[in-house]
Amino acid sequence: MAIQLVDDYAAADAGGKVDIICRNYPSFLGMLDSRIEGLVYTIETDRACSRHSDRGALGVRVQTSGTSDPTANTGISETMTRDALRTCDFSSGVLEGTENEIDYMYEAYVIRDMRKAYFLFNTQMCILKPKEKALFTSYINGAKDAAEIADELGITQESARLKIHRAKKKVKLSMLHCMQTKDRRDGKCRQEKQISLM
Repeated sequence: MAIQLVDDYAAADAGGKVDIICRNYPSFLGMLDSRIEGLVYTIETDRACSRHSDRGALGVRVQTSGTSDPTANTGISETMTRDALRTCDFSSGVLEGTENEIDYMYEAYVIRDMRKAYFLFNTQMCILKPKEKALFTSYINGAKDAAEIADELGITQESARLKIHRAKKKVKLSMLHCMQTKDRRDGKCRQEKQISLM
């Protein structure tokens, strides 16, 4: 499920990205953390397979120093890989010796963007009035459905759905403005960089 979430997010336009955050809000960060752990496991397995094939047909590893601690080495390697994936800083060579280095990097960048968008979404909810924010937050967190909100406010379910929709629309429009401003700025930076390279 976390893999599909990342794939869907990467393929979505800005509005679709906001919708994905809304639909998966309560478990969004957990799914991203799950995917990072899945990538750590995959990368470590990929590296182990590469090391194994580098040993040749015998597959025998000879320890020469007598001071090796395989458990500590594995833990350190996994921590370095995890940190590199979270920060998208691959300068330490954590992906060297893997077959899918570019794919791992791409997915790490998408996950970083997803995390940033999630936190932007949280800050954009502050544009809502306090009661509107409380209603919307309880809905997207899964604490209450439209029927429970309607009962609590003494309105029809249709009116509750409309209030939820309006709140989502306000947050989405604010997010889209921020995302499009970032895209315009990034595009301008890329154009300036291309011009300076000419």
